[in-house]
Amino acid sequence: MIGAQVFGADRVALRLQKLGVDLDRAEKSIAVRGSLLARKHLVAHLSGKGGRDPFWGKTSPSGAFLGGRTGQTRQRLSPGGLAVKHGARWQAAVGSPDAHVAFHEKGGTIQGRQFLRIPTAAAQTGGGQDRNAGRSIRDIPGSYLFRSKAGKLWAAVNDASGEQSLLYLLVRSITYRGRGIFATVEREVQPLVRALGNAEVKIVTAAANG
Repeated sequence: MIGAQVFGADRVALRLQKLGVDLDRAEKSIAVRGSLLARKHLVAHLSGKGGRDPFWGKTSPSGAFLGGRTGQTRQRLSPGGLAVKHGARWQAAVGSPDAHVAFHEKGGTIQGRQFLRIPTAAAQTGGGQDRNAGRSIRDIPGSYLFRSKAGKLWAAVNDASGEQSLLYLLVRSITYRGRGIFATVEREVQPLVRALGNAEVKIVTAAANG
């Protein structure tokens, strides 16, 4: 009978066990850091700078951006930094509770009960908000409705000199294009998180082989 004895097996087993623990800890760290990175990019995409049209006033930014007016949409983003383990994998996410954010992500059409009103520059605040929000057009002193030669319905007022000032275009529905903000941020962040992961794994494996 030939016998064989393996030396150092216990030490190898301990190293492998520690490597597993360290890799799990590294994956959790990557998930946490990745979510914080995603939130940073989302904040940037929700802080888009629009333009200004002489007639329509403040306009929305183009591309995968949403204009920031009050900053509340950005503030209501989940903070990130919380990793949860599902099975053998760590996951962390960042989202928004706002229905209008989800709506702008994929786009869609809003139908009015009667009419939706689109404010011109004359009916906007400096920040681009409807200065008569929550107020009926009929309660605006001197306001009246008329149809243009093109058949569009407008709300207007006349100034002291009798010059007409258009306040709102009234429409049955408004269709918004999908901006794909979250999808764009995901594409931006994925290679960055992958690089973080590669760096973490190299550190852990180097320590295990040391």
